[in-house]
Amino acid sequence: MKNLIVLTICVALFGTGLFAQRDSLVLKKPVHVGMFGAATVQFPQIKNTDNMTTFGGGLALVVDNAFVGVYASQGEAIIRHGVSENSRYYLEMPQRGFWLGGTFGDLNRGVRPKISIKVSFSDLQLWDYQDNVLNDEAPLFEDDIRILQLEAGIEFKINRLARLDVTLFGANVNNLSPNDYIEGKNLNNFGVSIALSVGYFNN
Repeated sequence: MKNLIVLTICVALFGTGLFAQRDSLVLKKPVHVGMFGAATVQFPQIKNTDNMTTFGGGLALVVDNAFVGVYASQGEAIIRHGVSENSRYYLEMPQRGFWLGGTFGDLNRGVRPKISIKVSFSDLQLWDYQDNVLNDEAPLFEDDIRILQLEAGIEFKINRLARLDVTLFGANVNNLSPNDYIEGKNLNNFGVSIALSVGYFNN
């Protein structure tokens, strides 16, 4: 809970700083404010797992070329083996957190670079999946973890109200408690993310 409060304060300060910076130049250049919602699909590569696909979405406030918002996602995967070579698990790793980022340049040619960072929390659950049969009586292991994800890619303009993003990302998992099933370093991952954003961008 303390971490959530600290992050909320950081986001508030980030947004205040953006407005303060723009206010100092208000007579020279108008501030562009907008808002968008995004649907995302990610293809993370996690060690010792079958292919994992993560679906999610977010909502963000845009100030000029920067944005700040929140997002959530749901990811599931089969872990072929954990600490023990003979083990097989079903992993659930939902995420919820804050989303900050920005774009560079204008969209006169319909494309421009984009970067972002996601700071999220996850209620990780690990289930027994021996012989490809899910034992859903109770999870073998549960833990609250933190995930830091960095993204860099390209934003494509579809029309005035819609954008398509294709980005590469790297995610670092923190705060996993010691356990007999999986190691935190094996949950660190990278991959490709595709997002469709719809809203009022005003740029």
